[in-house]
Amino acid sequence: MTANTKGKKSRAAPARTKPRPSGAGKSAARAKGAGIRSPAPAPAEGVDDLAKRYFYNGYHCAEAILKAFNERLGLGLDRKTLQMATGLSAGLGKAKCLCGCLSSGGMILGCLYGRTDSRSDETLVFDLTKELHERFTGAFGHACCRILTKNVRWGHPDHTKNCGELVRATAAIVKDIVVETEANIDMNKEYKNRGVRPARKKTYAELLRPA
Repeated sequence: MTANTKGKKSRAAPARTKPRPSGAGKSAARAKGAGIRSPAPAPAEGVDDLAKRYFYNGYHCAEAILKAFNERLGLGLDRKTLQMATGLSAGLGKAKCLCGCLSSGGMILGCLYGRTDSRSDETLVFDLTKELHERFTGAFGHACCRILTKNVRWGHPDHTKNCGELVRATAAIVKDIVVETEANIDMNKEYKNRGVRPARKKTYAELLRPA
């Protein structure tokens, strides 16, 4: 001991502990004391909500729906195919005729169940597309963009809200039709009849089911 430290008690070095994230101890204590459980993870986004989100992020109605189904079902559509939906939006390029949501829904059903040669049977996809039209008009009264948007100002929030709901609802209708179709037909036989061999491990219904 040196002269400066003689007679003084030495202090033990403080124990080193791992740093704790700010607020972690308090949050854990509150949760334990109040019996609070950590919130469960949110379920995966459904294809209808995904389509609506794409619409709110700047995609047009037909683009948003086709993009959402391409992503959820792994359709492998390239950029050129997705570009085809642009002109269908806003009732065929702002002609305000057939709603772009319906046009895009028809493209998706055609992509899933359409034919690839003139000798194959088109009955299935015709029936499904007609069903899409009937469910849409049953829900909204019309298929015409001009009538569906007559009470909103284009480019304003009320237009976004109105068409955002049309996008979400149409995607939900298409999803229901696909799920019902997969449940009620022999897909292997159907694809054999149309000369198409699906290369997928999961059914479309499984792929559309939120995790």
